[in-house]
Amino acid sequence: MQSHTSRVFTHVVAFALNAFAACAGAAGIEVNPAFPAYGQDISVQFADTGPAPYIPATRYHRNGGTITLELERIAGGYFGWRSDMAYLPVALGELAPGRYTVQAKLFDISNPDAPPYLFTHGIDVAAPDAPGVYAVPRTPGAYEGFQLVVRADGPIDASSLRATIAGSSIRVDFEISSDPAAPSFATVSVAGVMPGGYRAEAFGRVPGVMVPARRFAGDFRVDSTTTVVEYYSPKLDHYLISAWPDEIAALDADPRAAFQRTGERFKAWLRAADAPASAAPVCRFYASGPNSHFYTADAGECQYLKSLEAKQRADATSKGQSFRGWQFEAIAFYAAALQGGSCPAGTRAVYRAYNNRAAQEDANHRFTASGTMRAAMRMDWADEGVAFCSPL
Repeated sequence: MQSHTSRVFTHVVAFALNAFAACAGAAGIEVNPAFPAYGQDISVQFADTGPAPYIPATRYHRNGGTITLELERIAGGYFGWRSDMAYLPVALGELAPGRYTVQAKLFDISNPDAPPYLFTHGIDVAAPDAPGVYAVPRTPGAYEGFQLVVRADGPIDASSLRATIAGSSIRVDFEISSDPAAPSFATVSVAGVMPGGYRAEAFGRVPGVMVPARRFAGDFRVDSTTTVVEYYSPKLDHYLISAWPDEIAALDADPRAAFQRTGERFKAWLRAADAPASAAPVCRFYASGPNSHFYTADAGECQYLKSLEAKQRADATSKGQSFRGWQFEAIAFYAAALQGGSCPAGTRAVYRAYNNRAAQEDANHRFTASGTMRAAMRMDWADEGVAFCSPL
């Protein structure tokens, strides 16, 4: 199945039980809240009476209205308690109103060639009660793509919605559907915009009929922070974080992409102009050797890696070899800096873990704001403490 399973299995095989097989019949998917509505954060969780999943490998991807959750566990079970084996919710965030299908795939680490157990669950996200225009999420992040939901007083042709941005105003044009059974709400995607207040107005027309358009409106704010999204590659057993809207959109657009969302995320500032003066730039590096990214808010560490790149690149060139080491890409985002070794008020710590595989040219780091995930990574990765701080 995945190339990393042999390493994972080596770590946990000592805990394996061969006395029984997992009872998949008792398993299922839980959604919280059970009956979600517009504006609510939604999470899904695989629930079973059998052995818990290996949480560092949990990931998901979305293709339209289908959300595929992938989990791994040792079907036979394991002795003792492990902090990296648990039933944990996976955060999906806010979803636009409509129907979604969650498919859970449960892989057996000890039998990687076996097909996964499959589970399916439907989610219906209720639309707002009152007619108007609503942002999804309610407070979009700076420069992040988002959605606008038009809730009308009659049926809408969902394929007709078009959004136009003009300064702090966003206009949505749509057609009233001739099908009385069509939903009275529909969603349109909008490109990311700068922080501030926005007014959204929607105008609905009946095709071929010269009557005044029906008007709906709503106000929302775009935050000064953006979301840093975490991804995981089961093939590489590597993690990647990104705050770049174009990169996030590209990764999310391909359900077959090597990297999939983990559900973990934290906030940062994408541009210096939106960040406080005390914020620290986070340098982003990439090495083709391990096919890995690295991030640091430590100015000294950033400069050291830049100097090392210059030296190693010159050495490689003189030998007629390609450079495979850490190369500076850009400032990834801006984070709150540590003050006296602690995160300042209004922020939370983002921890760094290291897989200790530089000797194998496979170095990778994981950055997480979750204490639970930090404890899970400590089982097999080195805990390198607080990397930087994230605004709440």
